[in-house]
Amino acid sequence: MQTTIHPISGEELMAYFDGELPPARAMAVHEHLETCRECRNVAADLDAVSRQLSEWQVEAIRPELKLPEHIKRRRP
Repeated sequence: MQTTIHPISGEELMAYFDGELPPARAMAVHEHLETCRECRNVAADLDAVSRQLSEWQVEAIRPELKLPEHIKRRRP
């Protein structure tokens, strides 16, 4: 079995897509993605998850789920 070593991590891919990498590092990631199908696949998966998370909405707390008063009093 052959193991490929990649010069970028999953965290770095996310930072690349979020525009958080310094320009020189972003260019290196971009160039690697052009030549590495495996990393492009990982990048596509991370991008899909990121899009799904950005569309996720948290429901408002229903009144019947609010903390009882005796628990509220114990909070600092």
